[in-house]
Amino acid sequence: MKNWPTVFLLFFISAEGFSDQFADEREIVHTREIRDFSYILTNTNFSQIGYDTEVSFENPAGFQAEFFYIQTSESSLGTLETKLTGALTPITVSAALDYTYTAPIPFLQLNSGLLVGSGWPLPGYGNGIGMQSNFYESAIQSNVYSQEVLDKQYLRFYGGTGLQFDLASIFPGEWSHLQFRTYQELYYQYLLGATSDSDIYEYDNVPDKLKNLRYYGSYYIGYEMPFFLHRIGFLYETDLDVYRYSYSPVSSSGWGSDFILQTVGFIQTFFFDNEGNETLDMMVQWGNYIVYRNGYGTELTLFDREVDPNYYWFWRLYQVYLVFTMKI
Repeated sequence: MKNWPTVFLLFFISAEGFSDQFADEREIVHTREIRDFSYILTNTNFSQIGYDTEVSFENPAGFQAEFFYIQTSESSLGTLETKLTGALTPITVSAALDYTYTAPIPFLQLNSGLLVGSGWPLPGYGNGIGMQSNFYESAIQSNVYSQEVLDKQYLRFYGGTGLQFDLASIFPGEWSHLQFRTYQELYYQYLLGATSDSDIYEYDNVPDKLKNLRYYGSYYIGYEMPFFLHRIGFLYETDLDVYRYSYSPVSSSGWGSDFILQTVGFIQTFFFDNEGNETLDMMVQWGNYIVYRNGYGTELTLFDREVDPNYYWFWRLYQVYLVFTMKI
């Protein structure tokens, strides 16, 4: 397989500003993180492993530049991919090390890795890293975060398993690429500088983070075709707190420790040449949100809030991804 240096240009449109009855009240909390979509984009053929070097420009909360180095070793026992990533946004900097093992018959993958990041505030943009202010002054009850400048570090460790299948591996042919993928992951996140499990922090503009063990799962089905509209697909993702699942559930008017974040996305891929050197990927994604009771919402610290059970299954348009990829 030929390894290509690759450039990604990713344009991101958030639906956070779209009008709805809750937008001005800030009663909706957005804490989800998407990970498996990038794998699906860069592995249109599930029997192949990724690229040697990549440069990407992403926009999860404005602008992000990522730099990758990938080394692949192959043997009769399978393929081991080592990926080193550096990322920079206007408010954060991070480094990640990831390992991916793919079995000789590439339907099974084992993944593990770690990420370390820190940040700083930028007026008009957001806060890279900070503690909820009652960490420094217990009398503060409002949802306000400190603005640290590289003083604390965010850590995430993960391990996961992916199962994937392409019907073309059994029935070869250009029209046989019906693809399935499921990925299950446990990840642990923590902030160096926190002193207890109940300390609340913010990282990369995402508030209400806690030291916890979480579960992430994704399910993908797609079909590839040998012309301009190269792929259509469906992606479902879920994320939940394993460590505090029963701590303060919705059923007891709690702050929603058992709330399961979910997203549903529809994917289209367009090829501008026969080799796939220039592609455009698009995903339109909907997600569910936590909605709090009036007076018990995001103006309070996390543990003082109450979820409104009338809107437990409240969904809305979450975001749109447009990704242009060019291999050079």
